[in-house]
Amino acid sequence: MAPIVLDPAAGEVAIARDGMMSQNGRQAGAIGLFRLDPRDGLERVSGNAVRANRPAVPILDFSADGLLQGHVEGANVNAMREMTRLIVLTRAFEASAAATQSAESALQDAVKTLG
Repeated sequence: MAPIVLDPAAGEVAIARDGMMSQNGRQAGAIGLFRLDPRDGLERVSGNAVRANRPAVPILDFSADGLLQGHVEGANVNAMREMTRLIVLTRAFEASAAATQSAESALQDAVKTLG
């Protein structure tokens, strides 16, 4: 794995579906595309990088998988829905905690009265 060096004066960079990068008609580098087993764990490496616990499998058939230049991958989570769920769960927890506190207080009052 080596860094990709581009010449700012050589024109626009084109990235093909197979990850080949070219600039002004010359190959400038390549981006590897790999498949990770969902059961594999990831470990943090030097700040914001991650590495799989087992080796990844390189993708060689780009008919189903590949790169698309100029596209941004969307999140697999709806942030608004998850925040709403978090608020609902927080309120349910607070209500349960208040009910437990009330029951504990009633039990203490009963012990004081009967004891």
